[in-house]
Amino acid sequence: MTEQEINDYLAEREFNQSGVIIRDVRVTVTDDALIAAFSASQVESGLSGGVTVRGVPQVADGQIYFRVDDVTLDESIGGFARMLARAAIDQAIRQYSTDDGIPVPINVADTNIEVEEVELDPGVLTLTGRTQ
Repeated sequence: MTEQEINDYLAEREFNQSGVIIRDVRVTVTDDALIAAFSASQVESGLSGGVTVRGVPQVADGQIYFRVDDVTLDESIGGFARMLARAAIDQAIRQYSTDDGIPVPINVADTNIEVEEVELDPGVLTLTGRTQ
């Protein structure tokens, strides 16, 4: 998939997980990382702002995972709210991560896909695998 195809897929989508709403996702693919920038808000706490996550997709046992290497909050989140947001993000990463990273589901028309390799090139994410 090209970076543009990924971003076209994510355009106008909103994700709601554990009370956190993520929208306006924009992905950049480099030769050594995936970088996702998005707006996040937590209704319960009233926290909202821009977040950038940098990490690496990897494969283990036929499944793709995303290992988070770095999370950056934009300047709109400051002071005590910044500390709360950082703690909530760290907790979410720990909650969803396995030893291999955060599992990334791949659904293609009810077909099981076994991923064998993931490759990053500037602007392009390539998954190699087979259907079962």
